[in-house]
Amino acid sequence: MPLIQPEQSQPIKTPPILRLGFRPFFYLAGLSGILLISIWLYSFFRGFSPSPHYTATLWHAHEMVFGYTAAAIAGFLLTAVKNWTDIQTLRGYWLGEIVTVWLAARILPFLDLHPLFAASVSVAFFPFLAIAIGIPLIKSQNKTNWLFIPAMLLIGAGDLFFQLSILGLIDMPAMFGINFSLHIVIILVVLMGGRVIPFFISRGTNTEIRPLSRNIEILTYLSLTLWLIFSVLIDTAEQLTAIIAGFAAIMQIFRLYRWHIKKLWSIPMLWILYLGYCWIVIGLLLQASHPLFPSLPSISTHALTSGAIGMITLGMMSRVSLGHTARQINHTGLLLIAFILMASTPVTRVIWPLLFIEHYQYTIVISGTLWLFTFLLFTAVYTPVLWKARIDGKDG
Repeated sequence: MPLIQPEQSQPIKTPPILRLGFRPFFYLAGLSGILLISIWLYSFFRGFSPSPHYTATLWHAHEMVFGYTAAAIAGFLLTAVKNWTDIQTLRGYWLGEIVTVWLAARILPFLDLHPLFAASVSVAFFPFLAIAIGIPLIKSQNKTNWLFIPAMLLIGAGDLFFQLSILGLIDMPAMFGINFSLHIVIILVVLMGGRVIPFFISRGTNTEIRPLSRNIEILTYLSLTLWLIFSVLIDTAEQLTAIIAGFAAIMQIFRLYRWHIKKLWSIPMLWILYLGYCWIVIGLLLQASHPLFPSLPSISTHALTSGAIGMITLGMMSRVSLGHTARQINHTGLLLIAFILMASTPVTRVIWPLLFIEHYQYTIVISGTLWLFTFLLFTAVYTPVLWKARIDGKDG
């Protein structure tokens, strides 16, 4: 694994798409945003499933967490760790290897192979990613960000639980593994969102944003940790889980209030992130309402996925791709349409079913179609950005 960047005077032989982690993984996230949802919509009408061990719903849930979201996480971390440590992360051949693992995990369930082989490849991705970011983080003594190493292993453990369950090797609901990993992802989104969103808003609006008190930040992460424990690991104390989810939502509201600058609503690169973070609050509040409305679990989950994860990953991928290819961080007309479509997706998937539950099936089709067109536009805009060299001629 090369750890030193080439001198600028030397020709850069690595293809642009393999020069830094955000390039292949953000591109694949865009493609998976199209293909995974297209297959899901087809399965919704046809009852199609890629494997006899999966239901279509389980496949959809697994792929959105360990397929789309995993690609966005990998692209972000392999790029961010290089910035944090000043050590080159995976590139060239080695970056191609981990990309191949991700791709194989998406394709193998459709092939007539032993299911244990497909499961093993899928589970391998996050340990590989943990090693890829762990080497530079540990070598540089960047202890502030060491927590991302066990976080990747925990997300991978969720996939392991899922695969063992569908193979009948453990007596555990398959959704346990997906829910466990999803909760870890949301905690990471809160962690990174707390770092970068106020920074971007402050920089974009030329307004100083004062940090919240240390006590509120501690309560934020404590409440989310308890939310993970009681919502997934214990899953019997429904009333207590609802109270914890409600308290965690309140902690996020403190952040949103402090970050709010009216000018951000005129800057699409900012409001997509801010609005996405709002969906974390909505998802937690909906989960707090489960004892009163037992039909809400899927709806609250989609507030966190199609709402928070969808909007924040789209916003971050759009911003990082422009910044790391030396382009102006600004939106095009097509990208603005993509942001609007993405902002509409959780409204149709979450708010509409709350108001008109009899139309629930229509919301799946409409929200899936909105998501599909969002990533058609994202891929159209960012294919040349991700596949071509930086416009300043530098490596990366």
